Parts: sequence; C-alpha cells; structure tokens
Amino acid sequence: MVALLDADRPHKEFRSLAGFLFLHKFELRDFLCRGSDPKEQLDWTKRFNSRHSFSVHQSRDELRKLSIAFLLGSHMSSYETGDDEHFAILVSELSDEQWRYAIRLCPYHKTVGFIHNLEFLYEAMERSLVDLSSARSAMAASMIFLDTTRPLYEASQLQAATYFLNFTSLYATYLDVCRRVRKVAGLSESVAYNKAVFRLIGRNKGKHAFVRDCRNYQLHYEVIKPSVQVSWGNDKNELLYIDNNEVLYSGWDWKAESRNFLQSCDKTDLLDVTEKVLRDIKRSVSFHRRISERWLRGEKNAYESYLRQRDRYKYLESSQVDIGAIFKRKSILFQKLIDRNLLNDLYKSSLSNDEVKLLIEKIVDRHKNLPAKTKKKLSSEIDKFLANRSERPVLGAYLQGRRVD
Repeated sequence: MVALLDADRPHKEFRSLAGFLFLHKFELRDFLCRGSDPKEQLDWTKRFNSRHSFSVHQSRDELRKLSIAFLLGSHMSSYETGDDEHFAILVSELSDEQWRYAIRLCPYHKTVGFIHNLEFLYEAMERSLVDLSSARSAMAASMIFLDTTRPLYEASQLQAATYFLNFTSLYATYLDVCRRVRKVAGLSESVAYNKAVFRLIGRNKGKHAFVRDCRNYQLHYEVIKPSVQVSWGNDKNELLYIDNNEVLYSGWDWKAESRNFLQSCDKTDLLDVTEKVLRDIKRSVSFHRRISERWLRGEKNAYESYLRQRDRYKYLESSQVDIGAIFKRKSILFQKLIDRNLLNDLYKSSLSNDEVKLLIEKIVDRHKNLPAKTKKKLSSEIDKFLANRSERPVLGAYLQGRRVD
C-alpha cells in the first residue's frame, strides 16, 4: 500500500487506487491518522481530483467535507503555508459552519478571540463606570431633596452597589484574559513583559489591587454599598465613597497592596479609582494587541493568509449568486461588490469617466479571481452607471485666495 501511495506514481494510477479503496471500504483513519504531519496529509489529498478527495472514505458528502475541515484545521494548527492553490480548492468546498470549525483549530484564532474579549470587557467596564456616575447623581439628588432614609435613596444606593460589583467582576475577567494572552504568546516567564505592565499601571498599582480584591470581598463576604457626600463651594461636588476603616475592620483578609491603599486615606472615591483603572486598561488592551502581533508575527501572517483565501472564495461566490433574480428583481452586480460610500465619492469626483471606470474595475476585481464573463457584465453595468454622469472641469488649487502649485 505504501508503494501505491508513492508520490512518483502518475495521477491516473491513483484514480484507480481510489476505486480500489472505495470497493474495499477503507476508512479515513486508515490513511489520515490524528498524529500525522498535516503537511503530509494535505499532500495526500492531491493524489485524487478535488471532487473525489475523501469520497472514497465516506458515503455522505457532509462527512467528506467535515473530514476536509478537520484536515484544513490540522494544517492551519501548524501554521503551514505554501501551495495556496490546493488550499484554495479545499477551502471552497466548505460551508460557513465547516470553515468556522476548521479555523478554530488554528491557535492564533484563539489569540484574536482573546484580544476581542479584552476590547469587549473594556467597553463593558466603561458602561459600568457611566452607570456608576449616574447612580451617584441619583443618590446626591435624593439626599438633597429628600433624605437618606427614603426608599429612592436606598434604590439608588443599590444601583451603585450593583454597578461597582459589575465593574470589579469584569476586572477579574480582564485579568484572566490577560493571563491567557500572555500564555499563548509565550510571555508567562518574561521579565520584560512584567516590567512593561508595571509601567502601564505606574502609580495606580494600589488602585488596581483594591479593585481586584474588592471582587473577592464582595463575592465571599458582603456587597459594598457606597455612600454619597455633597459639598458646596464655588461648584457643587459630589463624592461617591466608601469608609476605608469600615471595610478594613470588617474581618476580611485584605492583600498587602490593597490594605496599604485603604490605610492611606479615610475615604475612597470609587469614581476616581474606577476611572483611573479604566484608563490604564485602555492602554493595556492596546499593549496586548501589539505584543501578541509582534511576538507571533509568523503565526499572524499565516492566519491572515488563511482568512484571505476564504475571503477570496466568499467574494467570488457573492459575484456569482444573483439574489435579485430569485425575487425577479433586477440587481446591479458591481454595486454589491464595492462600498456604497466609496462609489458615491468616485461618482462625485473630478475624475473623468474613463478614470472612474478603471478604478471601479480595479476595486471590484481586487482579489483577481473574477471570471471573464463576470468582468464583461461588470463593464457593461459600469458604462450604464456612468452614462448620465457629467464630468467636472479641473480648476486650479487655491488656499486662502492664493494658488497652490
């Protein structure tokens, strides 16, 4: 069997081998072992034509495509590149669901997901901070116009406690995702990474430690209910705070950094703390994106090449499928393949019709995979689109009444 699978055999003989495998009901695992080299597995599929690949193993087409998805996922998990033509053939056979299954096997896909999670967590914490500020205003208004014993004040205080709890819980999740990014980038033991993070936090180290430990305090001990203080001077000042002595002597075992922060003053302004912590997190998210792209540059390039092949296929698919014909409505092909705002800018520009047509054709065929028949149809549609366009005269360039050469 090994001799039959030798790479030097002519392609015709392998077609007869495909029939032999189908007749004797060989299974996929007989040839594509889970521990095999993905590059060797992908090379093996070339020995059959693209439609016959794996159909000798599986009677159902969906199982065949799932096998291809697993193979491509194994191939992408080792960041193999090269031979894009054969890779593109196999990519074009997968549905969106099967492609998602395959691309998830690529480790860098997880890194991209972690970075997106960090960005999502930052936005969620930003929203919690805005809500916390609104709750402070509601508590201050209730205290001024009513008093602190009324249900409206207690309801606003409960909202403030909820928003602060949300913020601390999101912060704990943020730390966990940062650890995952550090692990996949191979920076767990990096001294330089730890120094860079320390510089990002700077003087706010105690505030970060306090927010981190507040989450454990509220989860395992009690929810923190902040109070509000309103002072009048030149301006009205509202302070949403907690009594540091009260939480210090509550019986909870605070970490050293958090304890030092709480002992530094009598009251802690929650909005000031959360605002500065959030500002550091914004820089941290950008830092983790840059560091992952720099340390995993080869993996990033390979991952983007995989996505580019899928984009080329989806782009070609959209150019060949006419949705309007299904509903018996006329549709213009090139308007589906170019951004409407860009098309509007080109239409209103000072470029000639020939220049506008050339640019539209270049942009529409940016993946260079449209067939000649589609290009011909596009050219005809663009001519009709530009038929009523009036060309604008090109005048001199003037700035504040002076000609700019």
